[in-house]
Amino acid sequence: MDFFSLLILKLAFLSLFGAFAEVPKKRLKVLVYSPTLTWSHMQFMGTIADTLADAGHDVHFMRLIPNNFTIQWPKEVHKVQTIHDIRQIFAENSISIQQISLLNDPFDGKQFATFIWQTQIWENFLDLCSNTCKELTWNDQLISRLEAENFDVAISELYDICPFAMFHRIGAKTKLAALAAPLFQMTAHRFGIPTFASYVQGKQKHKGRETLRKIGKIIHGIMASPNR
Repeated sequence: MDFFSLLILKLAFLSLFGAFAEVPKKRLKVLVYSPTLTWSHMQFMGTIADTLADAGHDVHFMRLIPNNFTIQWPKEVHKVQTIHDIRQIFAENSISIQQISLLNDPFDGKQFATFIWQTQIWENFLDLCSNTCKELTWNDQLISRLEAENFDVAISELYDICPFAMFHRIGAKTKLAALAAPLFQMTAHRFGIPTFASYVQGKQKHKGRETLRKIGKIIHGIMASPNR
């Protein structure tokens, strides 16, 4: 991550923290949900949760644990509780965690699928994501349990829109999105966030490649436009 991106993240986070600082006397009940399974993204959301907890708020951190690893929780964590077992819906849809090496053992050193000929790995991963989304938004028992908590604020990384559907159903008064990566234009348009066509030259200054990337950026902007 370059310095400019890091600066934007820090400024965005400071703005978020400033919103809470305006009401220092009120202890808010906050749900922080980390939808991604990669270490850096979980650290990002965990830092938000830690900062809010240090500020005196009642923070509940929610995430999917797809394996049986023994986790050493920090002393700041007062209680760890399994609120919903998602294995049943995986079994009903023939999803096997063991088929996805990243989830079975994220520390085995194997690179996650990035190429088109690794289609089966991606299909397994997308099946997991879609079924997790359905469970988060459609399971009335889970929704009722979270609704009873009466969260003042709910925060999730903007990995997809499913957490925000869940936040709406559980009646969270304020819903916030965090992002540890660039915001895609298509996602921005769905939330009414204005975007501007721009291009930043990469480190590899090959004229042919840069031209193709510029063309791709223009096409992506056209495809993302809500008026197309």
